[in-house]
Parts: sequence; structure tokens; C-alpha cells
Amino acid sequence: MEVVDYDQLNNDDSIGELIFSMRNVKFSKNPLHWRHLQIPNVKKNFFFGELMLSLCYLPEKRKLTVNVVKAKKLMKKNEIRASDSYVKLYLVKQGVKLEKRKTVTRHDTLSPVFNQMFIFNLPDNGKLEVNLIATDHEIIGTKNEIGHVIIGPSGSENGIRQWNEIFNHPKIPYACWHKLFPKW
Repeated sequence: MEVVDYDQLNNDDSIGELIFSMRNVKFSKNPLHWRHLQIPNVKKNFFFGELMLSLCYLPEKRKLTVNVVKAKKLMKKNEIRASDSYVKLYLVKQGVKLEKRKTVTRHDTLSPVFNQMFIFNLPDNGKLEVNLIATDHEIIGTKNEIGHVIIGPSGSENGIRQWNEIFNHPKIPYACWHKLFPKW
């Protein structure tokens, strides 16, 4: 699906696009789904890499553990060397960042292993999600986003599935790979 701005000159300017699987939509329930639009026509054929995450929900303590396991095939942001990459994590409630964490930086690799666990305290109610941004730290101090992933109701199909699994089966870690999407 593509969202366009139609102007008076009959030009369709793409605002954003979305790929959404209709496989699990229940049409008898008048479905309403919110998703983030992706940047239109930007590097469609590019692969930004993947991130393996393991999540576990502990309901009695209202805690969410997020293990950033590893990344693979990260997009090279620098022609001279491989990335010095790290991952930023945000616990987000209805668009507001509640907590922030960051992995250590892994130097000169496009397939870093992090294996770092983070614990988030979950508030009692509200739409929650975890946003993760894989970033390349340059020597001169600049930070280039490699890609991002959203785990939660407004994420990709894998992000939604993993989020639902950890709440439907608490206390059991659920790990899966997530494709990174281009910068917001």
C-alpha cells in the first residue's frame, strides 16, 4: 500500500508505503490496524541487515527482558571499514519514550554479537512497544542509523508476532530475527 499526495498538476508524490499481510485479518470483526509508514521508494532493493532479539515477559513483576543477541549482514555505512555498531533500545508508550538503553559498541564488523540483556519496568496500562535502532558510530563522533525495528502493535509482522507471543506465553523467552528498516 502506498500513501500519496495528489497535487493540482496530477502528480502523485509518495508520502510513505506499507507492506501488510492480510493472512490473519478477521474481516468479520471490522478490523482496524495502525502501522508506521516506511519511507517511500527509498532503497527498496537494499538490505539493511537483521537483528536477533529474545524477549520474555514476567507478569508478576511487570518486567520485560530484551536480549539483543546479534546482528547479521548490516549495511555498510562507510567505504573504508566495516561498522562500529551498537543498538539503542527505547520503551515507548503511546509515542512517548519512557526508558532508553544501549548496547556496547562492537568494532569493525557487519555481523556483531552483543548478547546483552536489558530489563524494562512496564507501566500498568497503555499501548507499549520497544523501538530498536542499529547505529554505526563513526570515528569523528557522528552516528549513522543503519536501520530500525519496532516490536509491538505498530511493528512489522514479525514484531507483532513476537510481542503477542511473549504476552500469550509469559515467562518463556521468544527469539526471532527481524529485518531492519531504513531510517524514519
